[in-house]
Amino acid sequence: MDQVIDDYKKKNRQLCEAVENLAQMAASEFLLDAAIQFKLGRAPPSESLTDSNSVAKRPGPLSLNGSAIHSVARA
Repeated sequence: MDQVIDDYKKKNRQLCEAVENLAQMAASEFLLDAAIQFKLGRAPPSESLTDSNSVAKRPGPLSLNGSAIHSVARA
């Protein structure tokens, strides 16, 4: 019985670690996207959703889609 409980605790711990890692990866991806948009002179995603922000209305120097931005960041 103790082995079953220990296995359960181990699996639960692994699941929690996986969820934490996924959250960190998502946060890193969001910050990377925001940093690239800032470097390109474009509004971050949260600002581009509002019309009242003058920065969001200004187009950036380059027009890149998400996959192009990631390939530039990884180069």
